[in-house]
Amino acid sequence: MLKQKSLTVVLSAILLFLLCGLFAWQYRLFQSGNPNFEDRLRKVESYAVQGNWSEAQQEVESVLHTRKKGHTLIAIKYADTSFTLMNVTLDVLKAATEEKDLRTVRYSTKEALVLFDNITSLSPKSP
Repeated sequence: MLKQKSLTVVLSAILLFLLCGLFAWQYRLFQSGNPNFEDRLRKVESYAVQGNWSEAQQEVESVLHTRKKGHTLIAIKYADTSFTLMNVTLDVLKAATEEKDLRTVRYSTKEALVLFDNITSLSPKSP
């Protein structure tokens, strides 16, 4: 039978391993690749400013696809207000590109970038 100190060390190692795995999964999903998640959000705004709404809509679909793939990860890591706000913001961004509403696209893109930074940071800030 493990002594208390040994058990503490083993459990700490397991938790550290899980935490590292969580951040590696997050990096692979959102930060790796070209373009990454943030780049795609910025492209949505850029295409909208240029009036290229079909490209903006394609980028939004790509962002939503990545969000869907990372939904479980974000829910595990940070199921809080920012997670819910990010989902709402991305839905608003999609609607804004469909309606060709530049002002809302710009606002939603900036809001999504702030929320994404908060969700993926090591120490999240309160919204």
